[in-house]
Amino acid sequence: MSLNNAEIDLIISELDISGSRIQNIIQPDFSSLFLSLYSRGVKKDLLISLAQNKTRLNLTNRRFPKPAKQQRFVQFLKARIPEGIITDITQPGKERIVRIRIDNEEWITFLWIRLWGGSANIIATDENLNILDLFYRRPGKNETSGKKLELPENVLKSAQETGNTAGQDNT
Repeated sequence: MSLNNAEIDLIISELDISGSRIQNIIQPDFSSLFLSLYSRGVKKDLLISLAQNKTRLNLTNRRFPKPAKQQRFVQFLKARIPEGIITDITQPGKERIVRIRIDNEEWITFLWIRLWGGSANIIATDENLNILDLFYRRPGKNETSGKKLELPENVLKSAQETGNTAGQDNT
């Protein structure tokens, strides 16, 4: 069963991952992403599941084997956010969307985690909502690299109101 917006809000409040450095990224299967985090002397492991009807975001103690071949999205993230620091995690518009801001020495990258059952996805964007890469590419829904991320109006407005976040109109 997928999470509702109130459950997502509660989970985000309990994660306490702002300020964490991303140490490793693993894609253990075709519907999950695992981030190994480190902050203030504590190691935390974040699991993001996009499995249909089982979407979730949670800390875990489970160990995942490193696949022999890294998937495309993991390769992208390892190139884009090596040693990145999570500076913010929010639920804009109180929708089933989580936005994680990751800063490293070169870039600011946003991971938009959409927890919508059959349309779940992780979408990496720059500050202007230009899609850099996606967990699942869906050309029929305009979910491909190089496109602009389309968000519900209330999510976009909430992202714009928070100041240092993706969604600002920088024209």
